[in-house]
Amino acid sequence: MAWTRAKTTMVTGGGVWLAVSALTFIVYTLSHLTKVSPPVHLTDIPPDWSSVTGGRDQWSWTNDTLCAHTTTGDAILASTRQYGDVTLSAMASTTNREASLALRFQDADNGYLAVFVPDYTPGAGPGGSRILLVRRQSGQEKELAIFKRHGIAGPGQFEKITFAAKGSKLEVRLNDVPVIKTNDTAFASGYLGLRAYGDPNIPCDAVFANVTIRE
Repeated sequence: MAWTRAKTTMVTGGGVWLAVSALTFIVYTLSHLTKVSPPVHLTDIPPDWSSVTGGRDQWSWTNDTLCAHTTTGDAILASTRQYGDVTLSAMASTTNREASLALRFQDADNGYLAVFVPDYTPGAGPGGSRILLVRRQSGQEKELAIFKRHGIAGPGQFEKITFAAKGSKLEVRLNDVPVIKTNDTAFASGYLGLRAYGDPNIPCDAVFANVTIRE
């Protein structure tokens, strides 16, 4: 009888240990699931964003859109927070040159750009619509990949451009359809933001709506 009681105690203790272990696993799993950040939607120019290139006066918030105008070259408005694996998307439009997204920028001379150039704009030229994935390193730009097709968009027409980075994988989507996928290990994290590029001959007026950041 004494042996039976001892055995019962051992089994019960094991059951408690298993229950505690299962509860710990559930709590651990839920705590990690809740660490997924909800999407961030811009409702104005974030006060902590700054101009990596160009001037902040080249950017304005008008009718729930972020607008840029430049005739002096590169104008990048970027976060002051750095991101690793992240997705940046926006409804992008331009009447004359480009409306582009930037990821993993270290400074003015280093980072990735997803350059969106629609059809029938002076910036498009005879090649028509295109999306380019560009790596800027030490101030020099290298085209990593390109997607070209007439009829992607026209002047002033909005299209959803999504630029995602996960580890070394870089992806650009047009209206939620992947059009560029590649790998590059130059930058693992950095600032994200928006870019316009224009000069006196071909100015750039870029418009971004529904700008969303997903970690």
